[in-house]
Amino acid sequence: MTRTIQHPYLKLFLVQVGIIVVLIGGGILFFSIKSGGIGPAFDYFFSYAMSDFGQYLFFSVQKNPYIGNFHTMYTPLNFLLLLPFTFFCRGNDLFYRLSEVSVEEYNKAVVTSGAFWLSYAPYVLLFIVFYVFLVRRILPSDMEEKTWFSLALIFSNLGIYAISRGSNVQQVLLLLLVFVCAYRSPNKWLKELALLSLAAAGVCKYYPFIFGALLIKEKDYMAVLRVILYSIPLFILPFLCYEGGLANISLYLGNLGKFVYGENRISAGNNLSAYSLVYKIALLFGGGEGSSVLRYVALGFCLSILLVCAVLSIVSDNRFTQYILFNCAMTLVCPVSYYYLVIYLIFPIAEYMREYQTMEQGRKIYYLVFFSICGFLPSLVLPSYVLQTMLYFGAIGIEWVHLTKKQKQKERT
Repeated sequence: MTRTIQHPYLKLFLVQVGIIVVLIGGGILFFSIKSGGIGPAFDYFFSYAMSDFGQYLFFSVQKNPYIGNFHTMYTPLNFLLLLPFTFFCRGNDLFYRLSEVSVEEYNKAVVTSGAFWLSYAPYVLLFIVFYVFLVRRILPSDMEEKTWFSLALIFSNLGIYAISRGSNVQQVLLLLLVFVCAYRSPNKWLKELALLSLAAAGVCKYYPFIFGALLIKEKDYMAVLRVILYSIPLFILPFLCYEGGLANISLYLGNLGKFVYGENRISAGNNLSAYSLVYKIALLFGGGEGSSVLRYVALGFCLSILLVCAVLSIVSDNRFTQYILFNCAMTLVCPVSYYYLVIYLIFPIAEYMREYQTMEQGRKIYYLVFFSICGFLPSLVLPSYVLQTMLYFGAIGIEWVHLTKKQKQKERT
């Protein structure tokens, strides 16, 4: 007689919380021993924790975030979405000094201030509330403990890295969840909200536009057109909210290029992208990182991946296949892909739970390993994420073979 585990997802959530506590405690202990005291350990922690959110606050309160000694490569829509959380930061000198001091000094100053926590805490709390509300709607209808499962996911390595950094991928995830939940809605206002959400997500990060393949699959070309039409003003008009106006568009594009090729980001071990993998392989065989030929090879490779993922996701009738291919495209194609992008694996994991009983054994085992390593193995364990990059490549290969088999089966019948 098999024994059913009582409240498995509540227990999974508690395990994830326990892992977080152990990692934080272990990190403090490690740096305390290394630096000779608990004070320096906390100094190190406050110099880097929630640093992305601290920088977003700085950009949001600037008259022009595209100039100065510390400028941004994000579109202004990112900062406008953050405006409701900047109330306690405006006029506070701490949040205007990033151009004058080092990132570490700035971060330590703001993270130890009350104004920061009055901004960050509501941001995270509202994110989690809306996230649970939306994820529950994409999980199997007969699934028990949906809330605990959703919380277990976001408090695993899937979400905790993004939360600990205060990354804007959190708001993009919510926008994509709204799109996925409502793009088929018979209610025209809900559907329009879904299309607007996809446009906003794409303007914030670009790679979410791959979800538009769902509209193409439905042959809803007017919806595709509306997403494009929404995206244009969402990209352009927010520039008018800052000094410099539309002239900042060229500055933004220049800043974006500087970010991609600055600070050795391309070949860094924490870069998950296929673009980075090309550089790592070339450097392994003595290639030069500054080679223009290498740059074009990497770009061509990434565009090929994007094309393959887009075509396969449109051809496929399987929602899990579509979501996993979207994740592969979003993670592999950008020149710089940091670990917080694994947060989007929430979409295929939700479908994995739905299809678990009917999924082929080989695919089932592969994705169990994939999700375990990318989502539940703490990112601190590995100094380089080439293994995770290769898992994404493996997923493309598996889905290609799976679709080919399905197509041959259709032809026989």
